[in-house]
Amino acid sequence: MPDSFSHFTSQLKTVYDKAGLSEVAQRRRVIAKFALRHGLLYFSTDRSSSLTVPIVRGVTASLDQNDTNICIGSHKGYDIVFLERFASMTHPDYPSSKHHWHIMSFDLHSHSALPFVFIGTRQQSRTFYANLFTTKREVRQLEPSSYNVPKQFSAHYTIVASPAEQLILTQLLTTPITAAMAKFQHPFAVEIQDDTLSIITDSQQTSEASLSKMLHYGLWLAEHIDANIT
Repeated sequence: MPDSFSHFTSQLKTVYDKAGLSEVAQRRRVIAKFALRHGLLYFSTDRSSSLTVPIVRGVTASLDQNDTNICIGSHKGYDIVFLERFASMTHPDYPSSKHHWHIMSFDLHSHSALPFVFIGTRQQSRTFYANLFTTKREVRQLEPSSYNVPKQFSAHYTIVASPAEQLILTQLLTTPITAAMAKFQHPFAVEIQDDTLSIITDSQQTSEASLSKMLHYGLWLAEHIDANIT
């Protein structure tokens, strides 16, 4: 009986996918429409195309990750990759968790060897940070108030970086940038390393509005980094 029910459920899911009624099909349509609007190339999975897709690693990467609904291209002079990533986080000291990441990465113009900086939000779990501190042993959670940021910024964001990177952090966390981040409190984490800026959120919902917001937020930060970090 369980096998029969599982087979029926699988068949029903296939019918819904073909009819465009499933959540998966709806997300696919939304992301494809976003890509078309912004002049990006869209394809549904990294396994179904002969195109060479830039590898997106970073703090969301895991052995079981499944990347899909990929968009690549350029916008306002920046090379961009967007993808959905389904992945799990495990750590011996904390419960495992499953994630539906939205990741949008931007190739920076002026930098090729920036140190790792992560600005997290309340979305990230203890398991996530335990993994982060295990894989990047040089970084620490730093006190936001050390950088003269608004109280609202300190309440919403966590800064993770090497304590040796004070100059870059001071150039990154300027008053105009942190004041704007504190005002809007978008659910977007920020990862910077080498020549890449990534905007990350963990969300079950996908909309054109949220994707466009990620795009403009990332462009805003990329321009700031290129102009201000020496």
